[in-house]
Parts: sequence; structure tokens; C-alpha cells
Amino acid sequence: MESSPTGSNNPINITNSIEKSVNMPQPSLEAESPKFEAPIEKVSEPDPESDILKTEAKRSRQEEVKTKIKNVRNDIMKMFGYSGEDTDEREGNAEDKQEGDKENREKELDLQKYIDEIKSIRVAAAEKLPDNDPLRIEMIRYFSERPEVDEELHHYLSRMEDEQEIEKHIDDLRRSTTEDFDRYIAEMEHTFEINSVRSNRRNLEKEPRLATEQEYDMGVYMDNLESQVRDAVPALWEKGYRTFQSGYGEKDITRQYIDFFDKDIAIPEELAQYLNEKGVALTMSNADDRTTLSLRPRSGKPLRLSEWKEIWDTVADKLPDADPNNKHEMTEYGDLTKFRQAQDALRNK
Repeated sequence: MESSPTGSNNPINITNSIEKSVNMPQPSLEAESPKFEAPIEKVSEPDPESDILKTEAKRSRQEEVKTKIKNVRNDIMKMFGYSGEDTDEREGNAEDKQEGDKENREKELDLQKYIDEIKSIRVAAAEKLPDNDPLRIEMIRYFSERPEVDEELHHYLSRMEDEQEIEKHIDDLRRSTTEDFDRYIAEMEHTFEINSVRSNRRNLEKEPRLATEQEYDMGVYMDNLESQVRDAVPALWEKGYRTFQSGYGEKDITRQYIDFFDKDIAIPEELAQYLNEKGVALTMSNADDRTTLSLRPRSGKPLRLSEWKEIWDTVADKLPDADPNNKHEMTEYGDLTKFRQAQDALRNK
């Protein structure tokens, strides 16, 4: 956040000037003839530099006297409990502060102009979606009905170096909502989904509740699963699979994955054909403690959450039952163990 600049008057520096003495030529007697003549006085031309020095010296003495008077007055004010700050300095500081406040108000007005423009762009993009699209409703509510959004955008924009950087950000935003609308919508959906899950997690950390038996076995609250896998994950557990991470892959909005404790997962032909028709590539990677099943659109075009939910539900439905003897050691995964220990403590209260 920007702080209001405050001005301060520099202390008066007294400089002692040295006056030059003006050498006036002495009258001379000319003795060219024995006749006595009255002396002739030669008057020198005025010295401009000398006049300037005299003026500066006079001004310096005046300033020195004024400073002494101020110091005496400040000493008297301190005796009676005042701050001792000189009145002229206080007035100067007040004027500087007013000027700073004015500059800050102007900056705030400029930032608000950009904030309103960003909100307008995002709402206009949301309105391109169908009326019954949940993301449309959520985006319009978020950017037009939440008073906190102004503060959030203000904080974000105030960290930018200058107006040129802000304007570039707005141009990029406007371009993304028009030239690559599908990716922009997928990014917004990703952002809202991740924030929702994080909010659920924070709330449950503050006020944990008793888990259901299914949640206890899985080692996670259903609220902490992303919505596109919220039905698929428990369905996989019902078939004997043991999962522990799922959803979006890091910051890659085109990739989805589920981590299994199962060492091997057989992919039936029917499921492979379904994924091929959907244009989704499946990859399987094995590590010492997990097997990761990843999905990604072949086209590189990001999918909507509703599309991912349909795909994950189909994956869970078409995978065969798991082999109970083909597992990695689940106790090596700390979060699952910690969740069950916390639940045991809640149940024993």
C-alpha cells in the first residue's frame, strides 16, 4: 500500500560571511612644480562585488537573529509541555502533508479507474457463458457483488511499477477474454475450484468435525476433494483401490491425475476406447511408493470441470476391482496417518 509522503523543512544553515574592506586610495600631492597646489582626491569606481557581499552579510545576520528568536520561543514552548516544533515548520509540514494527501487521492482515483475496468472485463466475459452455467453465476457474483474484490485488486495493482505496467496487464486480460476465451474460462474455473477447496480445508482445520467411516478410511474429508473427482475417488475405494492425491496437476490446467497406493492398474479395452473417443490421452507412471494415472486432452485445449467429472466418473466405473495384495505400504503416507490420529482423538473426547 502506498504511504502518504510527508514533507519536512530543512534546518536553516547560518553561514558567516567575511566582509571585504574597500581600500580607498589616499590623496596624493603632485610636485611637478615648486608651486603648492591643493590635493586632488581620486574617487574609486563602485565595486559591485563589495555591495553584494555586504548585502549577503546583512541577510546572514538577520537570519541568525531570526533563528535565535525561534530557538528561544521553542525552548519556552517545551517548558510548558509543547512539542517545541516551530510554528513555521508545523505549517510547512502541514502544507506538505496536504500536498501528499492530494497526490495519494489522485493515485487512488487512478487505481479505482483501473479496478473498475478489470471488473467490467471479467463480468463481460462471464456473461458470454450460458445463463445456467455455474461459473457464470460465480464470476458475476465475485466481481460485481463482493466489496472485498476492490481491496484485493487495489493490493494487486499497487504492487505494479507504474501505470504502463497496469495498462499492459489490462490489455493482456482483455486479449485473453477474446482471443483465447476457452483457456481463459478454464483458468478461471481452475482458480475458483482450488480456492474453494482451500477454503474448505482452512475451515475444517479451525473447526474439525467427525469424519464419516468412508472419510476415515480414505484419510480425507470429502469437502477437501476437488469437485470433478469427488464422486470418482470414493467409488475407486469401493472397488478396493487406495488413492491419496487427485485433481489438477500443479498449475497445469490441462492435466488431471490420481495417485494410487496400488502397484499396478489394469486399463480395460473399453475404457481405453472411451478415452480415445474423448480425445484424452492416458499415461501411467510407477514410483517406489505410488502409481500415477494422468489424463490430458490430446488437442491441448483445456476441458471444463463438468467434462472432467464425466471422464473421471467413467474411469472409476470401468476400472476392474483392485487386487488387495498389490499395494504399496499406505502407512508411509503421513497425511493419511495424521488424519486418522486426529479423528481418533475427536472420537475419544
